[in-house]
Formats: sequence, C-alpha cells, structure tokens
Amino acid sequence: PIFVEGVPLGTFAIYQSQPSKPSTEDIAFIETAADLAAIAIVRHRTDARLAASLAREQAAAALQKETARNLQSFFDVSLDMLCIASLDGRFIELSQCWEAALGYPIETLKGQPFLPLIHPDDVEATRAEVLRVGQGDQIEGFVNRYRRRDGVYRMLEWRTRVSGDLIFAVARDVTDRQLLEADMVAARAAAEAASRAKSDFLANVSHEIRTPLNGVIGVTTALSRTTLSPQQRDILIGADTSRPMPYYLCQVCWDLTFEGEEE
Repeated sequence: PIFVEGVPLGTFAIYQSQPSKPSTEDIAFIETAADLAAIAIVRHRTDARLAASLAREQAAAALQKETARNLQSFFDVSLDMLCIASLDGRFIELSQCWEAALGYPIETLKGQPFLPLIHPDDVEATRAEVLRVGQGDQIEGFVNRYRRRDGVYRMLEWRTRVSGDLIFAVARDVTDRQLLEADMVAARAAAEAASRAKSDFLANVSHEIRTPLNGVIGVTTALSRTTLSPQQRDILIGADTSRPMPYYLCQVCWDLTFEGEEE
C-alpha cells in the first residue's frame, strides 16, 4: 500500500505473465517503489499548496497596492485636508491640500508628530480631543490653530473618527470664515453702539428743546392774562403762533429715536 500522511491512497504492484511467488528482493523493491511514490505525491501536494499560497499572497499584495493607489488618488483630488494619524499623535498619510494650506512638503510631515505644529494655547485642548477619539468618540467642529511654514497660524476645523489604532480625519481651513464672522460681530456691535448714541443724542436734544419751551409757554400764558398794549399783544400772538414748531421738532426727535430702536 501507498500511505501519504498516514492515509492509504492506493497500492503498488508488479504483474508477471506467469504466476510465481515473489522473492524477498521483489517485495523489498515493491515497498521501496511504494515509498518513493508516496514521497512524490507528498512533494506534489506540498508544491501545489506553496503555489496556491504564493498566488494568494500575490493577489493580496496586488489588491493592497490597488487599494493604496485608489486611496492616494482620493487623497489627491480632495479639496479638504485629509489625513491618517496614529493614536500617539503622528501623521501617517496626508492629502496634497496640506502642502497647499501650510506650505510643508508632504514627505516631511509623514511620520512627524502634529502637536509641535499647533498653537501653544491650543495644545491641551487638542490632546483632550485626541484622547476622546481614542475612546471611540467622533469629533465634529473642533477648531485649533496650525502653524504655516512662514510662521502664520491658520484655523482648522476638524471632523475625526477612529478605526482600530488609526485616526481618520478631515480638516478644513476656516481662517477666513472666522475672521469674517469676527468682523460681522464687531460691525454689529459698532452699529448697536451708534444706534444707542443716536438715541441718546436725540433724547437729549428733545429734552433741551422741550424744557425751556415749557417755561416760555408758561410765561406767555401768564402774560396773556394781563393787561397789554396792542404792540405787546401782537408780539404775544406771534409767539403763540410759532409755538407748534418747537413741539414738531421734539416729535421728530422722538420719532427718530423710536425708529432707531425698532431697527
């Protein structure tokens, strides 16, 4: 019998034209031939397994290479700053936008820690966010400042998540947006301050007109009840006729004040 790995696969025999009893040499030859056949079968199976294993490794390597090429293509066409980092805070892969945004060549950033690029005031907050990501939290909207090659800091807004021991992140430069929002807040505050100043000014003007006007009206009213010469009464009538004009100015001031408050 032919045994391969303890399992019988078949038999090895020699046939002769005339029946005869095999000699000791014949039996030894047959057993040796069976052992050689078993060795050949084992070797063939081993070679087949090695060839299949090699083919699988080559296919896996080709797939890995294709995946890496597709990932790099995705990185290169993205308008955002994509990166893969380790949990200990080192860049592994970055998209080309990083070089455009910060000015550092991509190859000089790979393998480097990212904390030295961060504004000193933002380092502790960034460490806390990395710790959260390592615990499985997703980060959205976190903003920190990264130093450009020329020393200027840019504000980056982040969205990150972890997979295994890798951090996958997307950053977007929001410096211009943040500055615009700050300018809008400052402009709104200035407009509100100007509106309050206008209201205060008009209120003061109205008060300064109305207060002495009440005194004049009181005096003219008192005079109208006394005996006056024709000339004095004409003057008093003229003063009384012009009385509505100051009141009209006061009303205009009040209207402007309320209009500013409604705006």
